[in-house]
Order: sequence, then C-alpha cells, then structure tokens
Amino acid sequence: VEREVRLTAYRQFPSLGWGVVVHREKSVALRQGWILIVVSSGAGLLLTGALTVLGTVAVRNQRKMVTALATLEDRNRSLVETGKGLREANAFLDSVLENIPNMIFVKEARELRFVRFNKAGEELLGYSREDLIGKNDYDFFPKKEADFFTAKDREVLRGGTLVDIPEEPIHTRHQGTRVLHTKKIPIPDEAGRPRYLLGISE
Repeated sequence: VEREVRLTAYRQFPSLGWGVVVHREKSVALRQGWILIVVSSGAGLLLTGALTVLGTVAVRNQRKMVTALATLEDRNRSLVETGKGLREANAFLDSVLENIPNMIFVKEARELRFVRFNKAGEELLGYSREDLIGKNDYDFFPKKEADFFTAKDREVLRGGTLVDIPEEPIHTRHQGTRVLHTKKIPIPDEAGRPRYLLGISE
C-alpha cells in the first residue's frame, strides 16, 4: 500500500482483479496489481453488487474453461493411446508377414504393381523389396511368364474369388527356374470393388 486512507467501505474481487472503495474523500489507497474504483456511497452499493455478479460469472467461466481443457486433454490422451494401439497392431502384422516362410506379395488392382513383399519373397526371387515395389511382372520376368501371371491376376479380380494355381513356373535371379504353388486372393475396398491382389506362393 502506498498510502493509507480512511474508507467507509472496501471490497476486493479476486476473480476480476478489481477493488471498490466507497468513501467521501478523493484520496485513494493504491495496491499493486489492483484497480481501485472510487465512487460515492450510493453508487458504490450498486457497483459492488454488479461486480459481485461479474465476479461470479468470471469464476463460472474459468471453471467451464478448466472443464473444457480437461475434456480436450482426455480426448488427446485417448487418441494417443489409439494411435499407439494401431502402431503395435501394424508392427505385429509386419512381424508375422516377415516370418512366414512362403513368398507373400500384394499388388494394387489397377496396374498390378507390387505394393508389398515379404522377406521370403525377396530371397526366392533374388530382388529386394525396394527393387520390386512400384514395378510389375514385366519389369522382372520374360514376357510369356508375365503374360501368364497377369492373366491369372485379372481372372482373380474379375471373379472376386480365390484362384489356386498348382504349378506356376517362374524365373528367379539366382536360383534359375522354380515351380511354385500359388494362391491368389482379391482384397476389396469398402464398396466391395477389388483394390488389391494378395498372392501366396510355396
């Protein structure tokens, strides 16, 4: 307090950061961080009542804000946990695919380009997945073989059912010609249209 004064009435409103001084003199006691409003006795009663209402509203608004922030924090935590769960599920599926001893590949339905290849497939064909992803059969195999693979792929996508190919000759990079038993399955989108083709070869 910088200066002491004689007050008829004084009231603070912490939620607003205001103080009301009701007295007849014009001298004011200044307090750090507070706004002191000097009024006459009659007006002071009205102003004090009004500020009391404002203070209550401010407190309620602060409580609502705290509740809203807490709700947002809960939602954010839930999203983080959901994202963590999805990452763990994807990591598990990746681990399963990588450890299956048969070649597993996925092609997109439109141009039949590879979008997924597992470790067994890399070892069998002699190409890394980096070489395979985004390419199609014509980029790696003789035209006759590529025509056969593509025809079977289209048959699967048109029919919408699994196609079993008991014997499928294929040229590999380091192991010569191998004869595979391959099963091809269409993977539909939400509307039921073929989106991917899944192949499993042994």
